[in-house]
Amino acid sequence: MAKPVARLGALLPLLVFGAPVAANAVSVAALPPVKTIHIYNNSTRRLYPVFETNLTPADEWLQGIFKAVNIKRDTYAHPELYRVYVNPNRGIAPGASVVIDIPFYSQLVNNPKATRPNQYIDWWNGTRIYLYDDKAAVTKNHNADSARPVSPLTESITCNKKSICEPLSVFFDNVGLPVNDPNQLMEYTFADVVTGVGTPFPVDLTHVDYDISYVDQVYLPLAIEPLDNKSVGFIGTVQPLPEFRRVLKTFLKTWEGWPSYVGTPPYPDPRIPGAYNVFIGGPDLTKPGVTVDQMRHLWRTCTGTADGSPECQDIRSVDEFFQTNYAKYLKLNCNPHLELTEKLLIQHVYGWVPFNENCENAAAANALKDTPGYNDTFGKYIDLQYLPSRAFNPFVQLIHGVDELNMNAYAFSIDDAVGNMNEVGNGLIIAFGGGDGLANGKPFDKSKVIHVNLGAPVAGSRNQWKSYGVCTAKPDQDINPKFLSFNIYTVDYPCKITVTDRNDAVYQLVVRNEPPRPVLGCGSSSSPEWCANTNVKKDKEGAWYLETPSPAE
Repeated sequence: MAKPVARLGALLPLLVFGAPVAANAVSVAALPPVKTIHIYNNSTRRLYPVFETNLTPADEWLQGIFKAVNIKRDTYAHPELYRVYVNPNRGIAPGASVVIDIPFYSQLVNNPKATRPNQYIDWWNGTRIYLYDDKAAVTKNHNADSARPVSPLTESITCNKKSICEPLSVFFDNVGLPVNDPNQLMEYTFADVVTGVGTPFPVDLTHVDYDISYVDQVYLPLAIEPLDNKSVGFIGTVQPLPEFRRVLKTFLKTWEGWPSYVGTPPYPDPRIPGAYNVFIGGPDLTKPGVTVDQMRHLWRTCTGTADGSPECQDIRSVDEFFQTNYAKYLKLNCNPHLELTEKLLIQHVYGWVPFNENCENAAAANALKDTPGYNDTFGKYIDLQYLPSRAFNPFVQLIHGVDELNMNAYAFSIDDAVGNMNEVGNGLIIAFGGGDGLANGKPFDKSKVIHVNLGAPVAGSRNQWKSYGVCTAKPDQDINPKFLSFNIYTVDYPCKITVTDRNDAVYQLVVRNEPPRPVLGCGSSSSPEWCANTNVKKDKEGAWYLETPSPAE
């Protein structure tokens, strides 16, 4: 097991949670692990963050941290969600920042029982952060939530002593915040829980998983990096807010009839839905027009004729794939089955979602990956999103275009550009409207990543890898002997890689420059033979791998 979060390492070894859960009861043996989120406001507007947990009939994160064995019985369910407003009255002022501490969980009742719902608040598993720049909308929601306060028995989300915040209160609800609110959504999950190896679920506290939900809609310029991991680089954008909004307004003028979200009163600045939400439609959006009609016309033309253009051939392949998925849907236990209309089909295509409406166990039913032709269709679908004409989905280039928002973030549900990240970190750094506060400050670029695979120890050897460091002569990361790999991300080259073994021997090499032309050097390496037998190569998918020999005997 990798070491726990660094800031709690001396206080709370992971072994604190090693004892099995008693038959139906759980007691808090120690303070839970804590990670930290830093939010920097680099704009001229005030910023209002709102944290919101998810709802779940079974929480694998709580099952893992409390070492539950009978997971069907000990579900740690929470059919309520919980919200915390950060500075709902004064917001985060322009040029200011806040530091928020996020405990793994908060206990809600005395003598909690894993079989009963709402015994804990899980702050780490699938939490949303809504960033508002509109105080009226925040005030409206906060006033409504004030009628449903919660008083946890243990610490909940708190303002770090480095920050000055209004007192943070917790509220509960069973529905999320309004979908047309003027906010930008991001999501995080702290720690990795491995659910496929039996119970109790192993928990790795070292990682942070995060994304900005630009696939749903785009409204505010955000950048995110992992905390205490300077090599990764940011996802999102560091564009100033005025420039960002100028690009959004230009998009709406250029692509006539692309909907935007509406409010009461109407929002002064654009909040633009992704293609899936455009085809779902609804009263929260303006009426679609010419551009959306042209997208429908392209679909009809390609599926209704023998047009031999490459885009039409790909569209027919995608159509056939979803028709196959629908045929599988008709064989499922669903009541009732939905009739396949053009509107329903296009919604599923742009959402890349299976047909499983009104089915038992719908979340696991009729997965697209289990539909014949998945791998071939996957590639053609991505090609359609990046058509030079932008005819299939103009929104994608709004997100990725060099002359537009130029963001490394999801623009559609299976975007092969950067979207979801899972990295080592003690929390997150979030920067709004600029790069101040980011530790790395360079955009993450997936094409520049080098995956380092350390050679496995010789069979029967007592020597193991111990630690590694990226761009440093002093290793600063422990190595889990079960996972002998790490990555070189967004760094300055040349970059020295340093590894140690259990005998405290030091192994070094230098990566002289970044992909697509990475060159290795040994220089004055303390381990010239090991370095000389290390190689770097690209696989058929375009990913770069650095392979090293085993540690010395």
